[in-house]
Amino acid sequence: MSVQFPQIRAVDSRSSQTAPRHHLAGEASSRRGAVTIEFAVNASLFFMLILMSFEFARFMMVRQTMDQSTYEGARYGIIPGHTADGVRTKTSQFLTTFGIRNPTITITPATIDSNTRAVTVEVTANFSDSAWITPMFARDTIIRSRMTLDHENLAVLLYDP
Repeated sequence: MSVQFPQIRAVDSRSSQTAPRHHLAGEASSRRGAVTIEFAVNASLFFMLILMSFEFARFMMVRQTMDQSTYEGARYGIIPGHTADGVRTKTSQFLTTFGIRNPTITITPATIDSNTRAVTVEVTANFSDSAWITPMFARDTIIRSRMTLDHENLAVLLYDP
């Protein structure tokens, strides 16, 4: 009795798993258009995100600068002997240093004297005037900042027996 084994045929694995070379050349040339379109879509989204991040960073910088300038102006105004014009000049210098254009500065009270209880500085500006690039997302945004500090005379007025 003889045992017969099935015949095993040798198979070239490289040729069975890959496409013939003439198909690969055609696929590469047909993918060029798809790659170009994908790049155009993704690049436009990428650059829009970059511009948006620049605009948002500048917006936050303008807002922080206005907050700081109102504080500096009010701090200057509560010192005895300083005037509302001096407060306006100090606030304006701070804003100009950081590139804030066309701000509206309001000082309350209009006359600071020995009876002044508090000094309020309010700054209003249009973001479009101070943006680095043409704003796309915050085009008509008005930024306001306000700071009120008690005048140093107030301690003397309250303590005076």
